[in-house]
Amino acid sequence: MLELVIVIVIIGIIAAIAIPRFSRAAKSSSFNATQACWVNFEKQMLLYESTYGDFPPSMNAGQFNNCVKDFVRSEDWLTPPPLGGAWIWYNSGGVMGIGIQQSPAPTALWQNYDNSFDDGNLTAGLLQANTAMFMRILSGSAAVAVEPAGDLGVSVAEPLP
Repeated sequence: MLELVIVIVIIGIIAAIAIPRFSRAAKSSSFNATQACWVNFEKQMLLYESTYGDFPPSMNAGQFNNCVKDFVRSEDWLTPPPLGGAWIWYNSGGVMGIGIQQSPAPTALWQNYDNSFDDGNLTAGLLQANTAMFMRILSGSAAVAVEPAGDLGVSVAEPLP
């Protein structure tokens, strides 16, 4: 009986050590997969721009515009991002970016992602967030405040003072 208790205690100790490590690995995997998706979509949008001389029009969350079908697979665009939500493409006022729209916004998760891949500030830099969207700026001012645009499901970028 004592041997069984010792084995159970040892298994419990191993589990207590392993579970947090697996949790960190899952988070890291999700972050890296999101980064890879963002980089691939950016390359595809830049290829579109080099072919047609302009970036494609904005695409709302969960929507696919057939004008980019030669560059972006609809299945890839409509598959939810590893961080959750839906992909959006924003193109207005000289600012272009690929975003993740999600409500309610997982602000703590987005902050952790920004800490890993940008400057740690969700209101400036390459990665920015508002109440329902996390956006990676592709072109235009890197210092923009991203605000919701009402029922359009996209954001409006305004320069910071």
